Amino acid sequence: MIEPAFLFNPADIAKGLKEVAVDIIQTEHQEVVSRWFHSNRDADLFIWLDESGRIIKQQFSFNGQVVEWNVVEGVRTGYVYEDERGKKPGDMSSEIIRFDSAPQKASIAQAIDILNEMKQLPLNERQTLIAHFTAHATHQGVSYGEFYQRLARPKKSRQTNHFLANLRRRLKKLFS
Repeated sequence: MIEPAFLFNPADIAKGLKEVAVDIIQTEHQEVVSRWFHSNRDADLFIWLDESGRIIKQQFSFNGQVVEWNVVEGVRTGYVYEDERGKKPGDMSSEIIRFDSAPQKASIAQAIDILNEMKQLPLNERQTLIAHFTAHATHQGVSYGEFYQRLARPKKSRQTNHFLANLRRRLKKLFS
């Protein structure tokens, strides 16, 4: 029997995405909420939110492609590579994300098409996710000031303040 040709169907992929987990991750400075949406149509959407409810990272994988946005690096695209080296029959393969040297517009457009069809997310959340993925056209990340304002919370200890001062200096160089 000949298999029918695979057609990219954003509505079908989006319809299958269901929220399957919400976790709280405790970092040194804050709690991060992690949300996971999964579909049996080979699609996963992960969203990480800071304590203020702002998205600090989102990653969408579908059909082996990955489209990611985070506050530091902006938009990245890539693919999932299954590393089966050294595995015995029956062992699970390791999935590794290999990012492209530059964001691929076609992958971003497909991710946006799926998000537009994802009616189980409120419109304002979909619009925020889409805006992050479209940010690649104008800006790759956020400014140093915005990054620091979102994520850094200095503590009282001298050691932490020294660490943060070094981090500020390095980030300023990176974003300048």
